[in-house]
Amino acid sequence: MSEKKFSGKKMLVYLLVMIIAVSWGLSFLVTSILVERLNPVQIQSGRWGVAGFIFLVMLLSGKVRLKFKGRKWWLLIVVSICQPCLYMIFENNGIKYTSASVGSIMIATIPCMVIILNMIFTGKRTSRRGILSILLAFAGVAVCTTLSPAFSIHGDLKGYFLMMGAVLAGAMYTVVCAKASEDYTSLEITCFQAIFAAVVFNFFNFALGYGGTTYAVLIGDLRLLGGILFLGVICSAVCFFAFNKTLTMMDPALANNMNSSMTTVVGALAGILIGGDPGGWYTIVGLIMTVVGVVLSSREIKE
Repeated sequence: MSEKKFSGKKMLVYLLVMIIAVSWGLSFLVTSILVERLNPVQIQSGRWGVAGFIFLVMLLSGKVRLKFKGRKWWLLIVVSICQPCLYMIFENNGIKYTSASVGSIMIATIPCMVIILNMIFTGKRTSRRGILSILLAFAGVAVCTTLSPAFSIHGDLKGYFLMMGAVLAGAMYTVVCAKASEDYTSLEITCFQAIFAAVVFNFFNFALGYGGTTYAVLIGDLRLLGGILFLGVICSAVCFFAFNKTLTMMDPALANNMNSSMTTVVGALAGILIGGDPGGWYTIVGLIMTVVGVVLSSREIKE
């Protein structure tokens, strides 16, 4: 590939990562508003209901075509079960029984888990520079989290097992999604993923007795509706397509590292500047370490 084309590909990865980082980073603030009136199941059913509807319209209008014959269609099911279904369930309940601090540190280990799973299931190895970039980004997250006055590490054993479940689900999603991209485009994967998640979360929404009340509350409060639309359209439909796209352009572990680490950076800055979270020299040092790790990861983009 020519240097010009490679440079263009690198710029595309940076653009996609920034879209994901800004959107997912702000999603924490949006979710904090939604939980005032809705529980996690209602939020996810509304969020993925919106994303699923968007892709269903695209599917029915022929903008997206899903063909299963002769393809490894079962990979799409595994991808969708891992993320967002299992991941969201494990993460939400894991943080409930531990703390946000524990959650942040454990989720930051997903790229490391991706390296291990890649070696086990695909035989692919991440370069030494790639491993260094992941460790540096993780260290940055650890510095930001553990040195903060708000840091707390507590919870029962059940919470830690649930958070480990989230780590495994996130890592499996990354590995399997990269494998599925051999048969399906990023848009096709995201389409199936969104519709599948919409069905699953809305099933739980009705099974737990919330039913149409969830949507009645959203329609009656424009602030809540705006939050769900942001999560559904931007954070689910747009960002998961962008994330799935980056997985096809570089080592899955490094793609995950870039996306999750930059999301942490934006989330931390948003929390300090908008949410009033504590910050200090440790925040600056930690974020610099994380960004350097991201830059090192970007050097591994496939030509």
